[in-house]
Amino acid sequence: MGKKQAMTVNMEGLRALEVNRSLAELVREVVQNCLDANPGNIGVRIEKNLHARQVEVVVVDDGDGLPSLDVVSTVYLSTKADDATKRGRMGRGLKEAIVAADYAYVESTCGSVEVTRHKKSDWSIEDFPRRKLEKGTRVTLHYRTANASREASEDAVAFVRRIVPPVGIVLAVNEHVNDALPQVDEYTVRLPTVVFGEGEERTVMRETKVLAYAPDAAGAWLYEMGVPVQPVDHEHSLDVQQRVPMPPHRDTVKPEYLQRLYAQVLNARVERKAMDADALSSKWAIEAAQQPKLLSEDAKQAFVHHFTQGATVSRTTSEQREAENWEMKSIPMRAIPQAVRPLVVDAAPRTSERLKEIGRAACETIPRREWTMEMRRAARVFTFLAHEAGYARFDVAFTSGRPTLRAQMSQETGRMEVFVDVAPDMLRDPLGARSLQTFIHELAHDDHGAGSSHNEVHGRDFYEAMEKAAGLVTNVMYKHAARVHELMNEANERVEM
Repeated sequence: MGKKQAMTVNMEGLRALEVNRSLAELVREVVQNCLDANPGNIGVRIEKNLHARQVEVVVVDDGDGLPSLDVVSTVYLSTKADDATKRGRMGRGLKEAIVAADYAYVESTCGSVEVTRHKKSDWSIEDFPRRKLEKGTRVTLHYRTANASREASEDAVAFVRRIVPPVGIVLAVNEHVNDALPQVDEYTVRLPTVVFGEGEERTVMRETKVLAYAPDAAGAWLYEMGVPVQPVDHEHSLDVQQRVPMPPHRDTVKPEYLQRLYAQVLNARVERKAMDADALSSKWAIEAAQQPKLLSEDAKQAFVHHFTQGATVSRTTSEQREAENWEMKSIPMRAIPQAVRPLVVDAAPRTSERLKEIGRAACETIPRREWTMEMRRAARVFTFLAHEAGYARFDVAFTSGRPTLRAQMSQETGRMEVFVDVAPDMLRDPLGARSLQTFIHELAHDDHGAGSSHNEVHGRDFYEAMEKAAGLVTNVMYKHAARVHELMNEANERVEM
């Protein structure tokens, strides 16, 4: 058996993948090849032929030309030296545009190729090596599918007119020369891009420039080296000066890519003090907030200041209501865009903490000589349970006033402060369910000493400490039930004056 040099591609099978693409996308594939060929001029003509019920597309450039006719008819064959600043995807674009057409004629410096679809499954490809151009390439395509409509032709013309050619290249479509878009800014960013080598397509991170243009009448677009990719919700069009990772038809990008781009643009804008309130509230800025690891500290602070205006943040309705009662400026968390909330949680003051400060300022510690019988009984019971459970430094104090919490453990001294106006049940019934719940909660905060990692946050470690405290207290109450009963009924002891 003889060896074959390559696999055979079924033309109808390949056509089925491409024929439903828009005419604009197919024309883009050809124009991208022209832009990569170092031309001075590119001319595009798109005409609807009503008599033949077809659209004729002609794309001409005066660039380097094709080095070989095989490039026209061999899928994935490319002679370009690949790097991330080449627009094409190494041997696909031109063939995709040809196979979706019913007729194609390609002329270049190496000769000409004619590709004809006579009927279903009947194709002919003929080379004409002697029919050469002195420079550049000319591609003629006839489409008789849905792309032959007047609307498809107009959309394709509008698309090509949106292309921003590099400086030094003149691009005209139907004899209309594309105007340069006013550049308003430039950013240096680090984004994923696509490279080809050693038989594989790889996505790598690379530093590149992004040019910002004033939007045209159709709004802002994302560009890949001057070629439109998709509309974007941004105040400027953004032109990435390297390949943009996209699916095979290259007509959209993943949301994560835009978020990375927006985050780095936002960082630069914040550094230049060019992000006003409207910009920080814009859709693109909110999308940038979904990449907090890419945001600079200044950008994070800009978000926090804009959405809180120096106010505290309430996580619950009750917190917000309490803040209003104290006439304290507070913003409910639900009023902040969801993507920004993690930034606010990390940096903005919490309403609950501020309420504690206000409440504590309005409270007063009750001297021991003024303790009531109930206070002394509660102190005896809680101190006995804590000491027997191993919390040796535990102590009790009572405070008047109405803060927003029932009790609070001092992590420096191990003293549990009971706010008697908020938690009178802890005096009336120290062994009641609610009283023990508060007591055990505060023991967990103490956790045998100050400085524990979970003392400030009700995380997993804290709940493990609370389960431990509950077990220890339960054991003490079971083993020393008689003593606990005595303490609950013992006569009022003399208080040191």
